[in-house]
Amino acid sequence: VRDDAELAQLLVNIRKRFEVLGVVAEGKIPVQLASAQKLQRACMKRSSPHINCGVLGLTRTKLLQEQTVLVKQPMKGQVPVGRPTNEVQDVNTRRFLKGVLVQVGMSPEFTSTVLAHEFGHCYMFMHRFPKLSHELE
Repeated sequence: VRDDAELAQLLVNIRKRFEVLGVVAEGKIPVQLASAQKLQRACMKRSSPHINCGVLGLTRTKLLQEQTVLVKQPMKGQVPVGRPTNEVQDVNTRRFLKGVLVQVGMSPEFTSTVLAHEFGHCYMFMHRFPKLSHELE
């Protein structure tokens, strides 16, 4: 596979097969072909240096945590003592699926295998599965 449009069509076919099994991932999943070097760099960004990053596909995600802070001020008539206090009311995590990278130049059959595996990661991320150990993953 040497074209992103062909890769996107393979993902459409994979999603249809998973839907029959009840595995549905709502929303867009951006897919892009990448060189082995680009995959290596992307893997090294997220892994420990001792992990072998000879990957053929990679799901890229991002988590942003936002905190809602409540500032407590003294009520009218109270004497202020010290500074106002800040209490964290809520921590909200925003989740972004940045996309899937797949190595360019593999056969359509093998590319589909890699893409189906990465789709599983997308599904787990979208459905808020807990983080898995590298060995289990």
